[in-house]
Formats: sequence, structure tokens, C-alpha cells
Amino acid sequence: MEIMSFDDFKSSSICIDTSNTDYILKYLEPLGPESVIIEEEYIDKDFLIDYSHFYSRSFDDVPKKATRVHFFSSKISKETFFSWMDDISELESFVEENGPVEDSYLGFIVIKHVPKISSSTQLMVITSIFTH
Repeated sequence: MEIMSFDDFKSSSICIDTSNTDYILKYLEPLGPESVIIEEEYIDKDFLIDYSHFYSRSFDDVPKKATRVHFFSSKISKETFFSWMDDISELESFVEENGPVEDSYLGFIVIKHVPKISSSTQLMVITSIFTH
């Protein structure tokens, strides 16, 4: 799991230059995202179904796992997030200052890593769920 600011996310390797990425970033920016939580080894049921139909018999090395990215309008650092796991009072004080965490939750995307179409084209399939 990785936690970063939205600005760092935009320049990260996850944001490869595709029209899907541009669309998601343009959609998110007016919502005011501040923090991003990235789950690298996410098991997505729908992608596993696609994988079993299209990639399971392929000789290409196609990853079975996807990446899920959560967006928040609050600033959440890695230290803050993991302190919530250790001490409930840390979460309670965050809520007192910022309101419930779910109020700042903007939604998530699932990035499905699929094979390159050609040597110069990388396709990124994104499923998105936003709460706004």
C-alpha cells in the first residue's frame, strides 16, 4: 500500500499518458483531491473473469492482479493512516479536526494491467466509482 498526495500521484508511474488517465484527472481535479491511497496487488473479481476468458491461455506474462486507487479530499499522510491502525484515538482526533473520513472519500479507480497492443502502445483499462 502506498499513500501520497494527489500532485505526487499525477507525476507517478501509475499515471501513464493515456486518454483514460487524462479523463480521470480532469474529472477529479474539480473535486479537490488531496490524498491518494494505492493498493498495488488488488484482486478485482471482474478482471479475474476477463483474465480467465482472454489471458489465461496466453503465453504473454499478463498480471492477474489490478491496482486500486482511492481518492480523498483531506490530507492523509502515510504516518497518519498507519497511526489509525495502532491507536483509535488518533483516528478520533483526525475526525474531530476534519470530520468523518468517509466525508472526504471521493471514490476509486481500478487499473487493469493489460498487454501492449503494439511496441509503442500501452492500454490502460480503468473502472471508476466516484461518490459525487
